Amino acid sequence: MELNRVKFNLNREVMYGGTRYLLDSVILRKHKRTNMFYYQAELKDLKARSLLVCDLGKIEEIKS
Repeated sequence: MELNRVKFNLNREVMYGGTRYLLDSVILRKHKRTNMFYYQAELKDLKARSLLVCDLGKIEEIKS
């Protein structure tokens, strides 16, 4: 997912690994060794009531 689509998709269902999740938050982190910034997404699994943190670029927007 592109960063400019995050606001629109917050608290909406998205696809990750062929499964639907709720996009709960986006996290900006800084790598300790390279000092590069990167984004991660926090996804809620609605069935298992668990959280998953993954690369923001691997999330797909569900077009409705």
